[in-house]
Amino acid sequence: MACAIVFAGRPCSGLAAEEVSPAMHSAQYERVHDSRRKPADSKSDSRSNSKSSSESSSKSNSESGLESNSESGLKSVSESESKSKTASKRHPPTRDEIRKRAQFYTTRRDFTLALPLWYQLAKPGDAQAEAFLGWCQLQLGDKTEAIKHINRSIALNPRTVEGFRYLGYYLIGEGKIPEAVTAFRTSMKFDPHHKCNCGDLEKLILSKSKHRKP
Repeated sequence: MACAIVFAGRPCSGLAAEEVSPAMHSAQYERVHDSRRKPADSKSDSRSNSKSSSESSSKSNSESGLESNSESGLKSVSESESKSKTASKRHPPTRDEIRKRAQFYTTRRDFTLALPLWYQLAKPGDAQAEAFLGWCQLQLGDKTEAIKHINRSIALNPRTVEGFRYLGYYLIGEGKIPEAVTAFRTSMKFDPHHKCNCGDLEKLILSKSKHRKP
């Protein structure tokens, strides 16, 4: 049975209303439906494309931001290191700073590290530095260098506390107990409240009394 169909308010061109079959009516309907659906599909495709492009753009921006931040961080670290090196070259350590380091290593009995620092301080004729040089050499087993620096310390300052004290230790190693006692007493005369001198002198007197013949 033929049926008449009108599209957009007008009959199909080239065909009479009575010549339109049901099959043709179905085909025409599908074409119209497809033509109306395509714009929506293309719009969704464009939205998805724009979304993916924005995501890739934001990702690339974040990656570039991270790279720039890491580069700037490395640059700041290198700049700070170069500044500290430059500052150390411009401002060498003072004698007081060197003396503190030398005394620190000597107290810790790290004589290998203390020795070059005391040599550096002894160049202008420092009696204390010469005395500590003798003590470090004595602890390292070089008695010849030890007594040379100890005597030099006493020659530079006849009232040196450290010079006579380390002379006492040197004389103990040589077995000269009476001379060692004299050296410690001389050191105590210049610094009566020095605990190390009192303790060392007491040990020497006890040791001397034990070796006395009855």
